[in-house]
Amino acid sequence: MLKALANWLNSRTEKRPSLRSDINGTQPVITKDYTGELEPIEKSTSQLVLYDENLLERSRTEWECGDWDSLAKIERGALQHHPDRAKLALLAAAGHQQIGDMSATRQFTRLAQDWGCNKKLVSQILIAGVHNTLGSVAALGKEERHALKHFETSITIGAPGSDWKHLVPARMQSQLKNLKSATCSSEKLINSTPRADKKTTPVDCLLTSPFEIQNCNKLPLPSHDKLTRINGRTITSKIIEYSGRTFNFFYRPKSKGDTGVIKQLFEEKQYEFGWLPQGKLIYELFKEMIRDGQNPLIIDAGANIGASCIWFVLKFEKSTILAIEPDTDNCELLKINNSNLPVLLFQGALADTARTLKLQDPGLSDWGFRVGPTGGRSIDCIGPDEIIKFCTLNNYKPFILKIDIEGGESLVFDGACEWLKQIPMIIIELHDWMFPGENSSHNFLKAITEHKFEIITRGENIMCFNQLLLKDLNNNQSSKI
Repeated sequence: MLKALANWLNSRTEKRPSLRSDINGTQPVITKDYTGELEPIEKSTSQLVLYDENLLERSRTEWECGDWDSLAKIERGALQHHPDRAKLALLAAAGHQQIGDMSATRQFTRLAQDWGCNKKLVSQILIAGVHNTLGSVAALGKEERHALKHFETSITIGAPGSDWKHLVPARMQSQLKNLKSATCSSEKLINSTPRADKKTTPVDCLLTSPFEIQNCNKLPLPSHDKLTRINGRTITSKIIEYSGRTFNFFYRPKSKGDTGVIKQLFEEKQYEFGWLPQGKLIYELFKEMIRDGQNPLIIDAGANIGASCIWFVLKFEKSTILAIEPDTDNCELLKINNSNLPVLLFQGALADTARTLKLQDPGLSDWGFRVGPTGGRSIDCIGPDEIIKFCTLNNYKPFILKIDIEGGESLVFDGACEWLKQIPMIIIELHDWMFPGENSSHNFLKAITEHKFEIITRGENIMCFNQLLLKDLNNNQSSKI
């Protein structure tokens, strides 16, 4: 009986042609399954159902550009007989997702699955929608860099292989237009609502932080006066060419510290480490972090006038720099040199934990300031644990920690230093020569040894590589032929 049933099914399959569209989707063609041979179209009393053959391509363009209203207007009835109804239903669901109609989103998502859309594609489009929402939130908060990153991720997830470099600006523009429209409708209500006076921070940003920061990318351009003198001291600028880039760098020509930092970084290239085997692993780790959608944060403790921040931006373009500098005049120059760069500034110092210390000037020019229990004005300090918390709150990933704080490293590395487990690389300058007999490098050397860092010296700096974090990358490199 089973054999007879199988023969009957085979005979049914051979006799029944299937209808599909040709490559242009214009003419219906009759094919016989399994052979691909064409059969003449027979006269039929059934009515040929017409559909919009350009609907899918138009809808794809609307998705890429973020025209959610148009996608949400796609009606179920128009899709019933469309050969691409599964993909169109999914695009309609994406439109409803962005305008906040979750009931319609679920309805069209179920339709897409019922009509043959696989779970992977459904996940891609819905996850892409989440990134678009995050990008819109960042754009609303004037965090342009984060907004562009989320829009880029949205497009590359939802439409892999597309020309995202051209699509991202279009998506950004459309979302800003949507946000402006939504904001204008409620602006009168917001402005007419009495509000208590609120202390404003120097920069309008959405970062959540246990310490006050300034976003150099959001600061107003400095006045002409500030580009010629700071606190009565003359400043000038010079054109610096480095790593294939040219930029204008402001400094105090009579400052040994300013001219010294330019020489160390851009002439002697003391921070270069790409030639080291461990350095190559750091670059591979950075690429992996970017591929995984992480946001690498480089902590620059003792950022001085911002030269090291520029170096890090040039070498790791998609990273964010957290600059830490206690001196007011240095911070003013740092903000000028790092304007329009992804640099966050904490005007204070790095210590073992959040506390208040005193600024000390031992007379070593503008790159010799340090903090201690006694001295001049009070300085707010943060510790590594506060920085790790900042990363967690703002979706950053600790990447490189650079420390040049004139002997303060003894305090930073005092204790268990469990935070070191999350730091792939440290660049540090030790200062035993400044404190003879105090063994100021002891705490650092002890902590680095206990947490399995490899140490390599270059110029005045010591470069430390976390072998526990780089172990897997090192194994992958070793296994390559």
